[in-house]
Amino acid sequence: MCRLFGLNAGHTPVHIEYWLEEAPDSVAAESHRNPDGTGVGWFTADGAPHLRKQPDPAYRDPDFAAEAKAIDAITVITHVRAATTGHNTVDNCHPFLMEDRCDIGEPVGPAVSRPAGAPPRSAHPRPGHGRTGSNGLDGDRAQ
Repeated sequence: MCRLFGLNAGHTPVHIEYWLEEAPDSVAAESHRNPDGTGVGWFTADGAPHLRKQPDPAYRDPDFAAEAKAIDAITVITHVRAATTGHNTVDNCHPFLMEDRCDIGEPVGPAVSRPAGAPPRSAHPRPGHGRTGSNGLDGDRAQ
């Protein structure tokens, strides 16, 4: 079964390496049990959304630990995938950027919206074609 983690730190950015790499149930640790993809979506203090995902487990990616050390965020959502439907592709890895939201896909859970007061995005992401069990029937998602 897939695993999700979310954190909202309010208005003060926090360093998220602990939850990605060091916690007993960190994203890297969970990726040993759920090896079909890893995704991290986060918002920085200026409200900018960021996304990093791959169809491979975090523990197998030498860049994951280095990148985890560099992320400071006010809101983060992570997903480690245990595939039940769909191929192992980046399009099938959560979360997804959709306009000003970081979405984990319905009906699994709600979207995390851009922090209040953040400037609007000027461009909309291109639609994707993810097909996973939690994408519902259509499977259409962005990035």
